[in-house]
Amino acid sequence: MELIYKVFARIFLDYLSPLLKFEFHFLNPLFWIFLLLLLLALFQQWTVRKSFCFCSLLAVVLLFTTKIEGYSVTLLSSSNPLIDITTIKLISLIVVTILSLIFIFLMR
Repeated sequence: MELIYKVFARIFLDYLSPLLKFEFHFLNPLFWIFLLLLLLALFQQWTVRKSFCFCSLLAVVLLFTTKIEGYSVTLLSSSNPLIDITTIKLISLIVVTILSLIFIFLMR
């Protein structure tokens, strides 16, 4: 029983560590589980269309942010990059905040 627990804990941590580093990948099942739980929670307050649209846009923004970070690391790996990774993450958080505010206050 303890071996099974250690195996599941190791698998869970392998998928959780990229999420904690703000890296969202298409093949990460925890990313999709969190989005599904968010979708189910939003079904209680919003319509199906509004909550699905919000979760879809959130997933696209987060996946796109990770993709841009990868490109910026490979293309701009010189000594003076144009855009820092923290700047990309900050812009992504601002977009997610604006998206949330639009869905909460403007779309009724």
